[in-house]
Amino acid sequence: KIPEDVNGKQLAKVLEENGLIEDANVFVIQMKMADFGETVKAGTYELSTSMPPSEMFKILSSNGDET
Repeated sequence: KIPEDVNGKQLAKVLEENGLIEDANVFVIQMKMADFGETVKAGTYELSTSMPPSEMFKILSSNGDET
């Protein structure tokens, strides 16, 4: 679940705490390299550890199931 007004570092920390990524700092760098920016939308998402970061970025910038 991604809360409102989350920035890139906070998003990476949430993903790391939930075991979806190994290193929040690396994820932040990948976000910047992919020009992902701050386009995360609040909502509930289903992600997997098998997803590459690019797929996570795509999903997290969609609408999700907002609660």
